[in-house]
Amino acid sequence: MTNSLKFFSLFTILTCQSFAQTVIDGNLTDDFSSAMAAVQVNAVNEAGTISATLSDSSGFYSFSGLAEGTYVVSAVAPVNYEVMAPECGYEIVYVDSSGVVAVDFSFAQRTGGVAVDFGTPNGSGGGGNLLAFDGQSFDVTLYASNLLTSGTAPQTLSVSGYWYVPGVDLIYAEASNGNPAGSYAADYMDISFTNYSDGRTEIVMEKTDTPNLNVDGAIATFTFNVSKADAGLLTEGNHNLAFCVESVEVITATATIDSYANAWVGKLLPL
Repeated sequence: MTNSLKFFSLFTILTCQSFAQTVIDGNLTDDFSSAMAAVQVNAVNEAGTISATLSDSSGFYSFSGLAEGTYVVSAVAPVNYEVMAPECGYEIVYVDSSGVVAVDFSFAQRTGGVAVDFGTPNGSGGGGNLLAFDGQSFDVTLYASNLLTSGTAPQTLSVSGYWYVPGVDLIYAEASNGNPAGSYAADYMDISFTNYSDGRTEIVMEKTDTPNLNVDGAIATFTFNVSKADAGLLTEGNHNLAFCVESVEVITATATIDSYANAWVGKLLPL
């Protein structure tokens, strides 16, 4: 082989390698199709390793040089925003060297209303996306912000939804205990929960004594027990988890006020 042919072959190999990258990217926009800048996007691989990046000024984000495999991609809703798509706030994709996989996110701005969040306070992408798991149960805290948006502190806050292992199936994680948290830790609060046969859980927090639910932040912490079959699934290496909100309701002494909730997407940390 001549030197020129050797050079051409080496150039071709290097060029193919440079373009054969595993990439996840996409665009983040609001309900007016405007770019959402500086929004955190997470990509979690099958081993549970979390990669994070921020969208740029044009709302574009990108993960490059990823290892081949399946990823759970989610975005952290900024304060006063709700993730509208994809459903439940995440999408599962498989990436390899064949090309770029696109995952776009859309948000709706909420100028009023109470924001309710599981596991992670609204707008925060920190340690709240990790939940300790002892092989049978895990604890998760519910947060609320804009509680005084109507001018009157709510008395009752309720949320219902389902737990999923992204890319696998719904799991049966039943609420078994609830205690006031944060500023309400020393207060009396009537906490109840209902676990339905279809896997849905509804939790209700009621504080009828004044000043009611008037302080933003942690409201209550709940313990969820995982069925034996699902506990086996979660301890065998698939530690990704998501809570998909079905409904949220916030009630004052006289009216039901506007409210919304974002899904929680994270992972369990086996003890």
